[in-house]
Amino acid sequence: MYHLRSFHLREMTACGAAFRRLGAGAVNLQEVADRLVRHLYTSFTMAQTGDPACVLVRLFKTTPYGLLTPDLQALADRALQPQQPSPSLTCLTLLASAGIHQGWNDPALSSRFRVIPLDGPDTLERLPMFKQLFRQLGFTLFQTTASTEDLLLDPSEHDFNVFHVPEALGSPHVPVQEEFIRPYGIRSVLGFGAPLPNGELFSIILFSKDFISEETAQLFKPLALCAQIALAPHAKPIAGPERTVVSMQSESADLERLLAVHEQSVKAQADRLELIVEGSQIGTWDWHVPNGRVTFNERWAGMLGYHLDEIEPHVRTWEQLVHPDDLPAVMAAVTAHLRGETPAYSSEHRLRSKSGAWRWVFDSGRVVERDAQGAPLRATGVHLDISDRKELEAQQARVQCALQAKQDALDEAQTLAHLGSWDWEIATGAERWSDEQFRIFGLDPAQTEPTYATFLAALHPEDRERVEQAVAKTLKYDTRYNIECRIIRPNGDVRYIHCRGIVHRQTDGSPVGMAGTVQDITEYKRAESAWRDSETRMRSIFESAIEGIIVIDERGRIETANAALLKLLGYDAHEFIGKNISLMMPSPYREHHDEYLANYLVTGKRAIIGKGRDVPAVRKDGTHIDIHVSVSEMHIGASKKYTGMIRDISERKRMEHAVRESEERFRQLAESIDAVFWLTTPDKQQVLYVSPAFETIWESPREVLYSNPIFWLDHIHPEDQKRVSVAAACQAHLPYDEEYRIVTPSGRVRWIRDRSFSIKNAQGETYRIAGIAQDITSSKEMEAQLRASEHRHRSLIELSPHAIFVNCEDKMAFANQACVKLFGAIGSSQLLGKPVMDFIHPDSHAIARRRMAHIRATNGTAPPTEEQFVALDGRRIEVEVSAAAIRFEGKPAIQVILTDIRARKQLERTLLATNIQLEAILASATNISIIATNTEGWITTFNTGAEAMLGYAETEMIGQQALTDLHVPEEIDQFARELNRETASQLHGFQALTEQARRGGFDEREWTYLTKDGARLTVLVTITGLRNDSGHLTGFLAIGKDITERKRAEAALTQAALELERKNVELAQARDTALQTAQIKADFLATMSHEIRTP
Repeated sequence: MYHLRSFHLREMTACGAAFRRLGAGAVNLQEVADRLVRHLYTSFTMAQTGDPACVLVRLFKTTPYGLLTPDLQALADRALQPQQPSPSLTCLTLLASAGIHQGWNDPALSSRFRVIPLDGPDTLERLPMFKQLFRQLGFTLFQTTASTEDLLLDPSEHDFNVFHVPEALGSPHVPVQEEFIRPYGIRSVLGFGAPLPNGELFSIILFSKDFISEETAQLFKPLALCAQIALAPHAKPIAGPERTVVSMQSESADLERLLAVHEQSVKAQADRLELIVEGSQIGTWDWHVPNGRVTFNERWAGMLGYHLDEIEPHVRTWEQLVHPDDLPAVMAAVTAHLRGETPAYSSEHRLRSKSGAWRWVFDSGRVVERDAQGAPLRATGVHLDISDRKELEAQQARVQCALQAKQDALDEAQTLAHLGSWDWEIATGAERWSDEQFRIFGLDPAQTEPTYATFLAALHPEDRERVEQAVAKTLKYDTRYNIECRIIRPNGDVRYIHCRGIVHRQTDGSPVGMAGTVQDITEYKRAESAWRDSETRMRSIFESAIEGIIVIDERGRIETANAALLKLLGYDAHEFIGKNISLMMPSPYREHHDEYLANYLVTGKRAIIGKGRDVPAVRKDGTHIDIHVSVSEMHIGASKKYTGMIRDISERKRMEHAVRESEERFRQLAESIDAVFWLTTPDKQQVLYVSPAFETIWESPREVLYSNPIFWLDHIHPEDQKRVSVAAACQAHLPYDEEYRIVTPSGRVRWIRDRSFSIKNAQGETYRIAGIAQDITSSKEMEAQLRASEHRHRSLIELSPHAIFVNCEDKMAFANQACVKLFGAIGSSQLLGKPVMDFIHPDSHAIARRRMAHIRATNGTAPPTEEQFVALDGRRIEVEVSAAAIRFEGKPAIQVILTDIRARKQLERTLLATNIQLEAILASATNISIIATNTEGWITTFNTGAEAMLGYAETEMIGQQALTDLHVPEEIDQFARELNRETASQLHGFQALTEQARRGGFDEREWTYLTKDGARLTVLVTITGLRNDSGHLTGFLAIGKDITERKRAEAALTQAALELERKNVELAQARDTALQTAQIKADFLATMSHEIRTP
């Protein structure tokens, strides 16, 4: 089955072959016509439904009125009433019909179109498509006006043609719009026709529901000839004995026209392939292995900076250009393939360009011809310049190392802060977690694929509903996602986490994803719990006396102290009570305490009362501890009492010292990384710290940022400044993670990723904002390059004329448009997911399984093989299969490239027949020598006539002898001297012999040929040039006729003529002598007579 939207050359070839066979076994012309229209009606279907694409297909033929059957003459008479038709009146008859209605399948049931008498111009004007076809094919009945729009595809073709109406609805060239075109949904109309041997015309018309493009319509030109060939034998025969000769001549002409049209179609395909090669910048090479000669294309030389004429066409040219370090491996691969050890040859290596620089190329090829012993004769292949790819790979490796270093630094920072990050894609549920988040949840990244369900499953059952409600509220109302909850690790450990996040939305406001952080606050929660316990103890301090409590009087004498304080200081009650408070103070505070207390009583100026202070204390054993003292004043009657709450803070001091050391280590880390670490106040009015990397990235000293906190914002790219300003203003309240560009003082544009987080105090208030700004310019450039590379690759795949699909787990995982078209599918969805073996013909199953097993075992490629596949409609497809192992979406797969070779196979068979015919012609020319040479004079063709004339065998001459070896050298030298005098040139030998042919003319003159036995023959030789389609000279043709006997006859004739002329001269001389003698006699007689008569 064929589809009009995707009808192509190979299908046209198959359809044409079927057309030509339809005439076999038919008893008359009407039976052939019926077969033709039914074949068209059933062969073309709609791709979507499989229903016939044509509503109606009809075949019309012109017939003189006198040759109509009686029933048709009756119909014509009714149409012409009251006019009496002439026997020679041309009528258009409906010979065959096939359509969607049963009544359309019998021409006899069509009273309107069964016969149409063409009795005048008006009748033809109502048939615009037929009118143009008749005029073009020289079948002019009446003088008609020219059409404003030409429906014919080829105005220059007068032996056959195709008319085409791409849009039938509303077209003035297609009648019956309301009763036929519109109701039946006719989209396009196409017809084709040609004359028959008896001078009549036929035309086949298709009324299609499917769209017919001009490219498809062009393919019906050969079908017109094929239909003509099928109909011609059954047309009314030519009377007379010339019938057989004329019929054979007609069939030969039909075949020649069909071959010419096929050649045009094939040439168009070849031109498209050449454009593809040129457009894809592929260098090609064709190596004749025995003599080492290589044919390179212009691109092969151009990628190395050479012109093609600067490169010797020999394999040693390539060997000399290969990098010395690469040459051994490359030659080993070439040698292994030439020995047949590998199915194909491929290599990535360096070649030296004309400038001396090294260019990376991908070199791939294979042996395409071997002799009977298996020795390689010819190999072909391609070169692709992959220097840019190699440079990109090197850059990618460098950038990857830099990114990994930065990621390691970020992971370390997140580990220190116990802060993990996540990104959730709502549609799929997939999430991306940082390494720290995996550690927080106690999961192994190598064994866990994080999803939203993974997060929910880890939540404490008592918290899950509350978290889901918070997420739903955030997605619906765009509120802040900020919640604390518990998770249970796989080992049963319960951890407290603090979750924050923001929602990513589409332009219509619908959520597409969320991103945020998870912080392990277990230690914080534990500290918080301890603080609450401490608060409880404080409320019951008078009952439990957990903290140290001391009460002193106005003179500083200790009145009471609880057990906790006594224990803390190591005193017993009697050793401590009644003593001065200075007892627990180290020097020099001890000596000044009484002075301070007295000063307070006099001035009322407080230094510690009503406040808390960290002060040192001394225990009974003399050891020093750090305590926190909170003093309050009490009035009891007229006296004042001072109550002190004392807490041992030695551990806290040690922790603070550890924190300061940690901060110093962090500062050193911040100053050693290439990212900018910064710290500001919550209002962003003061920069507290910025790392040295700022000077490298912003190209400005850090002092300008300390003095002007918005200096960094002033250098943001104008297109990004507003967005970043708004986000930066909300850093204290909302998550901040922005990517933007900056313009440095030198004018360079850099990409920055800037992130921040709030630092809160014990009261939960933000008192610092810290952040990290990274230079991601290289990553951005790499992303752009990768996107461009991916786009180019996908475009090449999608636009490739070859069918390409990916076999992943024995199912079709990807198919390009050419593959969809090859298998007759509407779209790739009809192919994807189906078993690959369903598309391979059972005859090729064994080969396909071996090929797939080989590729999977070697993780390599398979050589091109010819196999048979099956389209969706069951059609068998001959293809050439190339396959290679790839990775597809992280899985091992096989990429398969299919090349439809049905047209090529048909063309090979046609060319083989043509070659056989040409060889027969050469063999039959026994009286003429036909010798062809290449441009250097070496003989490439030596026909039977040349063998008979000169005595040499074909094998002795082709490739072994030059044309000049058959000539007498002195003749060629003499001719060269004469030619050089005429043209003022320096020609000799073969150049002089072929000079006229090189200039586009020919040279015909008599030459002396030397036979194998040493004889000399006089030969009339005509020398012409052989040129390809592009006009380039490819060789010479010398056609010679032996005129030795004729020359001998001419010499004998000349000798006889000379002898005859000599005898004529002698005869004339004798005649003159006789006349002179006679005159003398006459004069004597006259004198004597006069003397006698005169006395």
